Amino acid sequence: MRKNQIPDAVLKEVMKDYPGATIQAAEHVQLFYYEMDVLVDGKIVEVAVFATGDIEDNLLGDQSDEDGHTDHDGDDHDDHEDSDEEDDD
Repeated sequence: MRKNQIPDAVLKEVMKDYPGATIQAAEHVQLFYYEMDVLVDGKIVEVAVFATGDIEDNLLGDQSDEDGHTDHDGDDHDDHEDSDEEDDD
């Protein structure tokens, strides 16, 4: 696959994670998995399960909690939360 065939978003993420890297080869690979909503401790969690049984909970993207706050990086902190805001709980 030629570099100009790779989506810009893919190139951007690779260069962000591997600054100064040079792409030597690239292939387009399709992944097949089962997407499931599972109830865990009273919350619905969306997970992807491959046919091998491997679970990839980050594959499906951002997760929102019951208040609509989104955690993009998996650190259990709302990524759009202002430090000045107080929690209403």
